[in-house]
Amino acid sequence: MIRYNRIPSSFLLKLLGEGALNFLTEVLICKNRVKLDVQFREKDTISIYCGSTEIADIRVRSNYIDISAAHAYSKQSCAKGVIKRWKTGEYSAQSLKDAILKYFDRVEVNSRYWSKEGYTQVKWEQRCGRNWNPEMPFMVFDREVVLGYNSDVQKKELQEKFISSVDLARKSIENIPDKKWAKCKNRNSNELDLIALGNDGKSIVLIEVKHHSAISGEIYYSPLQILYYVLEWENALKSQDAGDLIRGINNLVKAKKRLRLLPIDAPELKDGIKPDLKPIIAVDEAGWSKEVNYRLREVIKTTNSVTHNALGKLQIWEYPKDQEPLEYHLDI
Repeated sequence: MIRYNRIPSSFLLKLLGEGALNFLTEVLICKNRVKLDVQFREKDTISIYCGSTEIADIRVRSNYIDISAAHAYSKQSCAKGVIKRWKTGEYSAQSLKDAILKYFDRVEVNSRYWSKEGYTQVKWEQRCGRNWNPEMPFMVFDREVVLGYNSDVQKKELQEKFISSVDLARKSIENIPDKKWAKCKNRNSNELDLIALGNDGKSIVLIEVKHHSAISGEIYYSPLQILYYVLEWENALKSQDAGDLIRGINNLVKAKKRLRLLPIDAPELKDGIKPDLKPIIAVDEAGWSKEVNYRLREVIKTTNSVTHNALGKLQIWEYPKDQEPLEYHLDI
């Protein structure tokens, strides 16, 4: 069984809508003035991100709220009194709110998480998520996306299949005549940066985020990262679990709209239509050289030649300072 089920329960929705956690649906800002990001995870868990790092996990149960964080944050003095199990009946809604907001306001987060790529990811997510409108190219509804598998054997078999296709593309790229590029490193694909829906409700958009200042190899080899997720989601949408996956996406979007984490008119996947997959590389600005452009084109073309055009719909979008998102035409 393949699953994507991050839908909050009715109990958690009530806590967020009119209960002790309703403040989490407001615009939250941390010490470094970066907007925090609230995301739902399996088993009624809320993840709070600052840039690309998770600063708190809030697990909700009927008789307690468990708040935890990575050691880098839980060891800080501001975490005292908030990183713990809050048992029902032993605290007031106001004391919980005050403790969490005080922690957000004081926690120290290394700038590497909220500058460059982390900043770019937040910028895309905010503009095409909570602040989406129909003028945007797509509607972002989640981040750090992982498909779940009930069987470790199934998961391993499928992962090996997808990785072998990526390796085939990598080897073909290494055989490009007169190639004197940086070596293409083997990288495990763990979490998709962002996932979105097309505005027409007919496509699922898989997004890998890059900052233009990344080393050039990170840019021109990035199609191989997104390739893994295209293959994985393509397989999932052909499986017997496709209907559940689509319902999981729509129910998550519905929940976020109800809580004002997404606009009320944000798109949902249309019933009865198998969605297309659209891979996207999203950057702050395409400020790289003509040579990087050439190598990026060659990577995409070579990958398509050995994967039945798996990246045939790949697009690159940039979001320059003081502008709205715009498509970058690579002329493949």
